[in-house]
Amino acid sequence: MKYKLKISDLLVTQNILRNFEQIDGMVKHVNRDGFWTTKELNEFNQDFVEHLIAISEFPDGKRYIRDGHHRCVATFMSGRDYLLDSEYIITPRTYEQYMSVNFDVGWVTPFDPRHEVRLSDFMDFKRLAMYMRSDHTDDEMIEYIKQNKFKYMCPRTMSSITDLISLYNYFSKTGIKDLKRRI
Repeated sequence: MKYKLKISDLLVTQNILRNFEQIDGMVKHVNRDGFWTTKELNEFNQDFVEHLIAISEFPDGKRYIRDGHHRCVATFMSGRDYLLDSEYIITPRTYEQYMSVNFDVGWVTPFDPRHEVRLSDFMDFKRLAMYMRSDHTDDEMIEYIKQNKFKYMCPRTMSSITDLISLYNYFSKTGIKDLKRRI
């Protein structure tokens, strides 16, 4: 029997979903008995290789979604309240790791997930920081990142997948489809 991880036990690390227009198709995928295994991910999105839902687990037992917010939202909206162990990977992390820049692995958007979340469009800042690194020392880049953290993160105002779903439903009703800035 496969282990079922309750989606409601996971904490989010984004302020809002990046691509509202993807959700309907993803919900349909799950409703057709679809899962987010590596094989199905590659069939579902043939434009590029998807990875399993990435979850970071901290020493205090809290689990945060690092990558896969859309998939967790779509799964929960479809009526399935769990992920199978073939749909995700859990990586042990510390809060210190999350709050520190690590150029070796491309971690240039540090934040404290207990009190902060990343903006849904943080990738623009990440790309810029990695590009700028070729012309600046690591110390200069770390200072730049600290001075500009408002460009990739904001204070935590939501915690759960149901919070993201509520925000998605609100903006769907208003007709707003592309909200990328902080709420």
